[in-house]
Amino acid sequence: MTKQSVSNTVTSLGDLRYWYQRIEVDGEVTPVFNKGMAESPFYNQGKWEHFIKPLIPFAPEGRSFVECGCNAGLFLLLAAEMGFSQVLGLEGDDAWYKQACFILNHYQAREPELYRSVSLAHTRIGKAGEGASKSCTIESSCLRKEWSSLPSADLTLLANVLYWIDRESAARYITELAHASEYCIVVSVNGSYPLGGPCSREEICHAFKKDWEEVQGISPPPLNTGERGRDMFSILFRSRFVSSHYIKKVSAQRTEL
Repeated sequence: MTKQSVSNTVTSLGDLRYWYQRIEVDGEVTPVFNKGMAESPFYNQGKWEHFIKPLIPFAPEGRSFVECGCNAGLFLLLAAEMGFSQVLGLEGDDAWYKQACFILNHYQAREPELYRSVSLAHTRIGKAGEGASKSCTIESSCLRKEWSSLPSADLTLLANVLYWIDRESAARYITELAHASEYCIVVSVNGSYPLGGPCSREEICHAFKKDWEEVQGISPPPLNTGERGRDMFSILFRSRFVSSHYIKKVSAQRTEL
């Protein structure tokens, strides 16, 4: 792609919904809705380095990684670069899914061997929490507990996504996920989010305590910044149901119930 065509595509996708993730595409960098986030140690690459990567509990080779609410796909690329053998992104928002498709197609065309393990699914696993302005990723309307409805994984990432979901759907999803994923990393922010699902550390630990064991947590590193991101934290949980190194081929499509 030419520099101009990349710029035009990025701009058109950004018109649909603000870009939240800063990703390089042939020398161009995708915009972010808040300029202060561009180089922030709490967002984008900084979030991965400070809050996600240090909690990954195993060597990634031969392991599967699923991100629920993958946005434009930055963490999917980083998981593939780290060496995960299977990487799947789930995104329910139409505009963010289009952004992720554009980014993934670009990277797979540029380095197919490195990024061939990455796939996407446009799926909602919930209804948005009260006051939410965007479609959310998690939808669980089934009354039965169909564990096969979720893609299995060695590690599932929920990065700043739970507070976009109503509490009932979030609770059901967390329970179902305990039968599909050995580990789960949750990234969130302590603060006031009136959008429904668990947000604070206390709320998240309460939501996970029945079916998950808390393994390790990270609070904001001592960075010299007054950003709101200083309230960010991450927690690694391990399922009480999924046995060690539970590997099952990740399906790119969720089973419809």
